[in-house]
Amino acid sequence: MSFGNSPNIPRLPDEKQLVGEDNWRPFKREIMFAVQSKGLAGYLDGTIARPSKYPGPIYPPAQPTTPLYSPTPCPEEWEIRDRLVAGAIVSNITDPVGLGIDETKRASDIWLELIKRFEKRDKQRIHLADTSLRQEKYDPDMTMEEHEKKMRNLLKKVHDLGGTATDAQFRRIVISSMPPGWRQDVRSVPGTSSAEAFTYLHTLWYEKEEERKEEERDTKRVKALMAAHTTAPISMPTNQPRTGNRASITCHNCSKPGHIARKCWAKGRGMEGQGPKQGQAQKPRTEGSASVAQTDEPSVSTPMATYVMSAQSNGERNKIIPF
Repeated sequence: MSFGNSPNIPRLPDEKQLVGEDNWRPFKREIMFAVQSKGLAGYLDGTIARPSKYPGPIYPPAQPTTPLYSPTPCPEEWEIRDRLVAGAIVSNITDPVGLGIDETKRASDIWLELIKRFEKRDKQRIHLADTSLRQEKYDPDMTMEEHEKKMRNLLKKVHDLGGTATDAQFRRIVISSMPPGWRQDVRSVPGTSSAEAFTYLHTLWYEKEEERKEEERDTKRVKALMAAHTTAPISMPTNQPRTGNRASITCHNCSKPGHIARKCWAKGRGMEGQGPKQGQAQKPRTEGSASVAQTDEPSVSTPMATYVMSAQSNGERNKIIPF
């Protein structure tokens, strides 16, 4: 915003134009800087009084033109410069009618009304803004850059309302805003300013972010291995032929594995007394009975025995391994 040497009305950016109490102080600061830089502060605070009109109808023949910052302007110059400052105030208010601004008044009168309306320190609003700043905590889902922006915006709101918070105080508030898991890391933060504190916290955040990503990668690898182990079929040793589930059968008559009660040789069951007797050689079976025995009940129950008997039945006796 610049006055220059022309009577153009200066304009502030939209975000700095006066809306109400919330942004009165930044608006006031911008207007004061603008008029002071051109030597027009006297029109704002009323210290450059309006000069008297020339006596008589005829103007002095040689009235020199005064510079923009002159404290002794002629009446015409004063009117132009006063309107310039008044225009700088009114045109940079979002809703001057809603705020009850009378733009026909002198610049100093308009300014004084704004000061009386907004300059009062609202202690309750300042207290709420200060409490919000001190109670703000770092959200793990945010980046440290986002956290810094949020903290500085809360600090700005405190200042805009007229509150006070030094940089040293703000630094302590920032460190206290970190979560419990960071307490050990922020016990001794280097530097004395809030900027140095945030520089350290940014570095710390990047380190923790790398650790978190590494843990996620490890977790994914473990889950993948567990899934592969769970879904993989259980393979039997290639050097042992399968024997079915015969070994899991237990006779409820004699409590011995490998056969059922109907095939049990013990007393009181289907094949009572048909088993080989001690001290006697087993009688040779007929072809029919051998066929039935092979079909109904194998006489072997171990993988090795199955292998040996299989070789015998196929006429491959030369493949039997002697023991």
